[in-house]
Amino acid sequence: MIEVNVICPECGKITKYNLGDGDIFDLGDKIDPNKKTDFKIHIVSCPNCDEAIYIYVLIKDGYIYNILNDLRFGQKLELENGIYPKLYNYPEYSYATRKNMFLGEESRVIPSQYSSERIFRVGQDVSFFGTDWCVLSSYKVLTPSGELFARIYKIRTFVEVKQIERLLILRNNFIPTLKEVNWSTDSYKDDYDQFRRYKIPDDFEIIMSTF
Repeated sequence: MIEVNVICPECGKITKYNLGDGDIFDLGDKIDPNKKTDFKIHIVSCPNCDEAIYIYVLIKDGYIYNILNDLRFGQKLELENGIYPKLYNYPEYSYATRKNMFLGEESRVIPSQYSSERIFRVGQDVSFFGTDWCVLSSYKVLTPSGELFARIYKIRTFVEVKQIERLLILRNNFIPTLKEVNWSTDSYKDDYDQFRRYKIPDDFEIIMSTF
C-alpha cells in the first residue's frame, strides 16, 4: 500500500489516500522482487469538491520511482514508452526516523506538487510528517544568472509545548525536504550533516520573497 497526501488540483484541499493494501511503502522503496518496470493508475475523488484525481504510481526496476497526477497527453505518452521522470533525492533514512526528527524527505506526497513553482503565503498552514506547520517567511534561491533554483520556507509547529522550526526546501524533481534552521555556508562535514541542513550552492543568491 502507498499512503500519499494529495493537493486537489481543483480546490486545493489536501487529502490522504491509501492506494492498495498491505504494508506501507514509500518513494524509493523496493516493492517488486522481480524488478518490474510499470505504472499503475489510481482514480480517487476529492472529498471537498468531488474532483476526480488521477494518481500515477511509477515502478522502475522494482522500486517506487515517482508518483504523479493529472498528466498532460504528452506526459502519458512518455510513460507508455517507458520514459519516467526521475527524482534526485530518494530517502536514505526510514520514514519513521525522518518523522521522529522532523527532518529529511516527506515522501508521502506527490513531489511535482511541491516544485519550486509552489507558492505558500506567510501565515499559511502546511502539513508535513502528519503535522501542521505555519509558514513564517519565504525565500528564493537564485542561480548566478538569476534563474529560480529553489524555494525555501521557514515553518513552525508546536509538539506538546515544544516549539519546532524547520526550513522547507522545494526544488523541481526533488521530494520536498525539511532541514534544520541553519544558514551556514560551510561545506558538509559528513553525510548526516548533509541530511540535517541545507547549504546554498556557491555563488548562488538567496533573497526574501513575497511571491
